[in-house]
Amino acid sequence: MTAEDVIRRTYEAYNRRDLDGALAGLDPRIVWDTGEGHAVRGKAAVAEHWRAEWEKADARVGIDRLERAASESILAVTLSTRDPDGHVTSRRITNRVICDGDLIVEMRVS
Repeated sequence: MTAEDVIRRTYEAYNRRDLDGALAGLDPRIVWDTGEGHAVRGKAAVAEHWRAEWEKADARVGIDRLERAASESILAVTLSTRDPDGHVTSRRITNRVICDGDLIVEMRVS
């Protein structure tokens, strides 16, 4: 499996709210940027972060473009959220993802 396959499967599982499927693509040493100025470490912390996100808003992350650059993948993504009142917002962001073998070890929002 390529890094691109792992990344796409992980993001697709996240969008389906398939927590186990999304976590399967993460290395136990994962460092995941929350997009709120800090990162969480380890699968349990990422799972807690994602559950909290899903409770606050219905978030979906669409990969618009994925490019390999040296040891990392650079993703242009659209983050769409629907809050409990039904308001939808979308914004484009960049995710930098590093894989070790067939697992994601780091994701940074830039």
